[in-house]
Amino acid sequence: MIGVLALLAAVFGAAAVGIFSYRLLNAPAAPSRAMGGFLGRQSQGAVNRLGGIVVTRLPLASLDAWRRRLHWAQINGALEDWTIEGAVGVSVLGVLGGLFGILVLRNTMLGLAGAIIAAYPFVQIHAESETAMRLVRRTLPEVAAMLAAELAAGNAVERAVALLATWPGPVGAVMREALEESQRTGRPLFSRGAVRGAFVEQLSELGEPALATFASQVDLVASKGAAGAGLMASIASTLAQDYYGEVLIRSENLDNQLTVPAVLFFFLPLLVLIVVPLVLSALSSF
Repeated sequence: MIGVLALLAAVFGAAAVGIFSYRLLNAPAAPSRAMGGFLGRQSQGAVNRLGGIVVTRLPLASLDAWRRRLHWAQINGALEDWTIEGAVGVSVLGVLGGLFGILVLRNTMLGLAGAIIAAYPFVQIHAESETAMRLVRRTLPEVAAMLAAELAAGNAVERAVALLATWPGPVGAVMREALEESQRTGRPLFSRGAVRGAFVEQLSELGEPALATFASQVDLVASKGAAGAGLMASIASTLAQDYYGEVLIRSENLDNQLTVPAVLFFFLPLLVLIVVPLVLSALSSF
């Protein structure tokens, strides 16, 4: 029986390796693009259907936070064909394959490979979303300065946001989404009385605190009329000072952040190269 299971596992493993290798060879730019063949929203293959079943039928924690993170990655031009259902499907297959390798085939390496496959989609989503959010936070002082300049020139806030929507990268994508939400729902871009503006609502839903705070500030500036230019200039100055202080703090903590990588990738390998030959030599003398 164990021999039959081992044969089936070998056939399944060979097929999985062949399929993934084909995807990888046809998308050499990045492993994430190869994995995109399994996670694509358009293909709706077996992996996506499996993930959809798991998401809808099992009592998993809410995946809304991961959906927001995937959205952040996609507005920065990464993981465009990925879906959360596909990511869950790949993770489930990785877990099942790892358990099969450990419990049936008694192979720890297969279990480790399964764990890596299970974690990969969410690690990639987290990394790409952090890149996009960090880029937006870094650009907010420039955005605020541009808004202040437009208001000082007598232009409306709506026109300034429309100009920001032409910017490349995640900042422009975020602004375009706010404009599209305003046009789609017929709501004003900025709050008017009891009606909450599409700008502050759309940017707040992205789950980035710095961006949500900035959206609230711009929404307040839009309600100030001619006095908004000076307020926006003050906000731009504050954001620039805050970002400068953040950069100084990060630079001061750089040594602490490099300690762990230095130990893992330099001192430990060097220690192994020195100690292991000495230990083997000592053991051979007995």
